[in-house]
Amino acid sequence: MGNHTQASVLTLASVLSYIEAGKLKPLGVATTQRSALMPDVPTIAEAGVSGYSADLWYGLFAPAGTPPEAIAKLNAALNQALEAPALLDTLRKQGYETRPGSPEQLHKVLVDDLESSARTIADADIQKLD
Repeated sequence: MGNHTQASVLTLASVLSYIEAGKLKPLGVATTQRSALMPDVPTIAEAGVSGYSADLWYGLFAPAGTPPEAIAKLNAALNQALEAPALLDTLRKQGYETRPGSPEQLHKVLVDDLESSARTIADADIQKLD
């Protein structure tokens, strides 16, 4: 906004108000799918960087050994809250999109991210500092 940076990768929640005010122009979204909040903005992959994605996600975790019934109850309550119109509206206005799901889906997201990060580290030959 001060003409100091040509481009940056930022969270939609942190810049949505600037985009809406016309102070920033979104060139692409880093997710694998277009954002429902900005459906006319292409993904980075669609814009020409094949295979690029950097999905930001939030999850709710419980301590190891939490009974499956408690996990199911927490998951159901969370999904119900994430589908509530008032909360959906508030989150969307702040630049967040919700994706209710299951513990198994969250586990897959976590495993996929860890595997992707491991590949990136190996491909870049990043070494652990002692």
